[in-house]
Amino acid sequence: MDVVLDRDAFLKGLQMVHNIVEPRQTLPILANVLIETESDAVRVTATDLEVGARVSIPAKVAQGLTITVSARKLSEIVR
Repeated sequence: MDVVLDRDAFLKGLQMVHNIVEPRQTLPILANVLIETESDAVRVTATDLEVGARVSIPAKVAQGLTITVSARKLSEIVR
């Protein structure tokens, strides 16, 4: 994955979806955020199976990828 984006915009989008993620889930995948790349944006998605949120952040994407990452750890790294 080769992506260039604004850290502040990414942090703002990540914080929007991070509020939905519960740290203690019965399904461990629900503690993650889904990161998908498009040609001109990065989409960050989170759900708790009742509520979901998807944020699109402008970016320059050279190579696309779809991955899930721990929401808590990613937020700590971006901060």
